[in-house]
Amino acid sequence: MRTRPTFHVPVLLIALLVFSMPFVALAQQNSELADAVAAAEQDAKADVKQGTWGVVGFLCSSPAVIVAFTMQPPPPASRFVGKSPEYIRVYTQTYKAKVRNRQAGPATLGCLAGWVALFLVSLVSGQ
Repeated sequence: MRTRPTFHVPVLLIALLVFSMPFVALAQQNSELADAVAAAEQDAKADVKQGTWGVVGFLCSSPAVIVAFTMQPPPPASRFVGKSPEYIRVYTQTYKAKVRNRQAGPATLGCLAGWVALFLVSLVSGQ
């Protein structure tokens, strides 16, 4: 029994459409998540004042470094209007990690500079 070739073409097209749809959705989701990461990194860079954290680290020493590592303020909720839950999750995780890094680095350098300054002052005043 022979089948008609006209039957194979629509079946092949339907199968192609059915199996390609998940890949299109996945590509759109990956694009949305990449946008979330880029936006979170840009916003964290704009929100954190590294010079302030360096001065705080210099003046407050070790407590400032501890606070810089542990304090991770959440991003403003206004940035999530109309966004998907997955976007919000990825954005929040990326934002908090970037904020922590941008706070902790200058605070640590400020703390080290404070200790060096204290050491130098103690050397000079000891003579």
